[in-house]
Amino acid sequence: PFTEWGPILEKIRRTDPDLAFNTDFAVGDLAAFQNQFVENPTNTLSFGQFGPGLPEYYELTGKNSTGVLWATVKGLLRDKIGSDFAQRFNTRWKAKPGLTTEAIVYDSMNIYFDAVSRANGPEDRRKVCDEIRNIVWRGVCGPSTFNNNRQTTPSYPTEEKDPSLGTPHLYIQLRDGKQEILSPSTYATSKFELPAWFS
Repeated sequence: PFTEWGPILEKIRRTDPDLAFNTDFAVGDLAAFQNQFVENPTNTLSFGQFGPGLPEYYELTGKNSTGVLWATVKGLLRDKIGSDFAQRFNTRWKAKPGLTTEAIVYDSMNIYFDAVSRANGPEDRRKVCDEIRNIVWRGVCGPSTFNNNRQTTPSYPTEEKDPSLGTPHLYIQLRDGKQEILSPSTYATSKFELPAWFS
């Protein structure tokens, strides 16, 4: 755990950068950074890696995190498919899903189960892998396709221009505990807002 950000925050306050990009992905570490940053903020955007997408982050930061930015190459969309999943998840587990882990695991398992079904069982692993390569799956995180030389789903809109074939690379701003998708515009739920800590 890294919870004392004093020396790093002093550098930020001295240099007043446009953006502080924190690559520590642990939710507690990122929350400690944000809480300490807003005690004496600069006109600096705060970008956290992964952690701000977890419900625990807002529990630890409260209003201090309103305005924080983060991104994910695969995340829960707010369209009908994603919203229906979130409602089912909440009904089943009595908790809202985060924007990443639950949705990614859900899509991954469904892709695998679909491939196993097409391969007539899990025994022939090569056949299952071939079926995964040939899938175009539309899940709660958007489309997934693997039939390319990297065997990974391309990112929309940077690697794949067709939104029906690329998984959206989401840029998100946290606002009062709500995750607002800013980009890509096809999936946006809001526009960027300057954080309240800016003077």
